[in-house]
Amino acid sequence: MLTTPNYLSNASKQQTQAHIDAVSSLFGHALHSASEVTELSLTAAKESLNDSFAKIHEVIESKDPSKIYAAFSIEVQPASQKVSSYVKHCVEIGSNVQNQTIKLIQERMDDTVGHVNTLIDDLAKAAPAGSEPFAEMVKLQAANFHKAYEQFSRTGHEVLGAYQSQLNNFASHLSGGSTVKPTKSKKPAITNAS
Repeated sequence: MLTTPNYLSNASKQQTQAHIDAVSSLFGHALHSASEVTELSLTAAKESLNDSFAKIHEVIESKDPSKIYAAFSIEVQPASQKVSSYVKHCVEIGSNVQNQTIKLIQERMDDTVGHVNTLIDDLAKAAPAGSEPFAEMVKLQAANFHKAYEQFSRTGHEVLGAYQSQLNNFASHLSGGSTVKPTKSKKPAITNAS
């Protein structure tokens, strides 16, 4: 026979540790993404400074004003390409963070729902005779909560897809084409709560 207080205590400790690990993983992804953005920004700033110093040097050495004008008018197209490339990289990093976060949340929710279902089944087995209606009510409430979560998750995936589509359109307008594609909305796996 299972001892209910110890069983619940161990189950709570396991779930708490799993949640702490998930949050730690999420912060790890966020720090990694922040370092990617920082590295991207530093590289872009360094290239910009090098280009600026080269142009200044070219202007100083140039004696003909038409060469100065030509040097600066040629630079408009490469500068816009650099800006659009920078924006596309930022959008890709942001999309990766969103996808990792959604994946982690989905995994934690699925794991938690499975754990709650197992916990309810184990407690129902150890419950005294005559408490079956109460156990069924708890199972039904857990199933209703999971269905509500699935609807929320579906709606969230649709909103995220629309948001990523807008980011994709923005990046496309800047560069004339884009490699970032919105994630397709996946329906979460439906597990039986009873």
